[in-house]
Amino acid sequence: MLVARVYDVLDAVVVEVSCVHSTDPIGSHLLIREQSRVSADRTREALLALSDVALGAACRMRLQDERGLPLGLEECSCW
Repeated sequence: MLVARVYDVLDAVVVEVSCVHSTDPIGSHLLIREQSRVSADRTREALLALSDVALGAACRMRLQDERGLPLGLEECSCW
């Protein structure tokens, strides 16, 4: 299962997408993490940041797949 978290660290917003294995919590792992500065409208900025990270990760996975490169998720039983 993929879990996305968006949280504030001082004046920045952090987006993390993790793969959580319910049957093997130790096997859970971080897929992508990005941090960026935000303005006054933190809620909107957080949602946009989450959207950007998800789109970027999906595009990267598509390109890797098209080029026959390993995705780094082949050991993950979620896929």
